[in-house]
Amino acid sequence: TTNTMGCQPVSDSLVLTIDGVPIADAGENINVCSGTEQVQLNGIIFNAASGTWGTNGTGVFSPSPNSLDAIYIFSEQDMLNGSVLLSLTAISMGVCSSAVDTMTIDMINPLVADFSWTGQCEQSTIQFSNQTLINAGTIESFEWKFGDGDQSLVENPSHIYENADTYDVQLTVHSNLGCNDSTIIQVQISSSPVAGFTWEETDALFNVQFLDASLGATQFLWDFGDNNGTSILENPDYRS
Repeated sequence: TTNTMGCQPVSDSLVLTIDGVPIADAGENINVCSGTEQVQLNGIIFNAASGTWGTNGTGVFSPSPNSLDAIYIFSEQDMLNGSVLLSLTAISMGVCSSAVDTMTIDMINPLVADFSWTGQCEQSTIQFSNQTLINAGTIESFEWKFGDGDQSLVENPSHIYENADTYDVQLTVHSNLGCNDSTIIQVQISSSPVAGFTWEETDALFNVQFLDASLGATQFLWDFGDNNGTSILENPDYRS
């Protein structure tokens, strides 16, 4: 105060404290493989007394939502929904408002394993073909199990079964995103047909009745050996 009336000047002071604005960093949005049960969090806060996690899902934070490096454990409903939104709140130490940051976790299935095959006879080549559906990323590796103890790591393998039977063939595909998927399909392998026949003359004009005696045959092709006659009937008659 200025001394204008003979009074002594006086002064006063105050301390002005500027609080830092709270900052929360929940982390980047991430994708995890379908079936993943939990994910590690790494939250960061600045200018805050504490931080706490929240979710729009029904999972839980371990050991607690107040731990910045908590583990989020997905609920069954989270997995069914396929996505969950997490929030990290930086709680203010003073008069400034608390800050909130969010991250989204999407549960993806980048691969849907599938295959087809051609051939079905024992002791013959069966060709398997990868038919996997790729939703994201790429396939890094293949693993085939043919159900008879043999395996293969190539994309489109061939295989020979020694015996007729039904085999559980499994294809497992591994994604560059760290996910994998597997499918098992039953493959029926049939016995190879064994050709055989008998014949008898039916009249004096040398008409011959051929009778199929094959095992496991469903289609037929006859060649009567005279460079002329053929038939696709099971039991043809023929006159040369």
